[in-house]
Amino acid sequence: MKRLTAKAKKISKANQEPKIEIEYNDYVQKWYKENGLQLPERLDIDIRHFLAAVDPTKPIRRQVTRMYRIKALDLLTDEEHPKRKEFLTVVEDWYGKRADGTEVPPVSDHKHGVYNEHKLDEQGNVQVTTNLIYYIPFSKTEVDEWIDRSYLQEKDNILFVVDTKRGARRKEFSYDDFVKLSWDELEKKIDERPGSQNTTELLNIIAELQRQLKEKK
Repeated sequence: MKRLTAKAKKISKANQEPKIEIEYNDYVQKWYKENGLQLPERLDIDIRHFLAAVDPTKPIRRQVTRMYRIKALDLLTDEEHPKRKEFLTVVEDWYGKRADGTEVPPVSDHKHGVYNEHKLDEQGNVQVTTNLIYYIPFSKTEVDEWIDRSYLQEKDNILFVVDTKRGARRKEFSYDDFVKLSWDELEKKIDERPGSQNTTELLNIIAELQRQLKEKK
């Protein structure tokens, strides 16, 4: 599989500085353009500055730092009658260099997989709704592909978090639990009180010893 650093390409236009075009979460930018609207000055300003400054001939180092497995309403597939489904969101940092070899100020915590829904009211004004649109269905394959495309390609450098989207009910998990356990199993682990698992294991050991003693009588 290709690394994200291979996605860059140079765009040459008259009266325009060389820029880099890469795949990232630019869904809100696309919404403004599709509706013939000018981009807000501060929208993705750190990304736009970064892409305008990096040297097109040098690779962009994109490092995944966190992944979130969540369960949320699938508003993208069925806005009228959405169902709760599992999704993946991915957070990464970007690093790149200018033509003179100096580092461009990095992009931090760019999140893939979700964006706020935007709409136009009857007067044509932009409304940013509270609806979150998720677009990366969760799967182990998807997780592994993001790890493979990440600059360091190491699981140990990534935090894997399960977020129920219900208050503070979230927890960091190992990679194996993150990709292999069912949603119900993950929720059960999130709700475990500290030490409850050790207590359960101890009770099981005591029960087994009692059983063995009864067999010897």
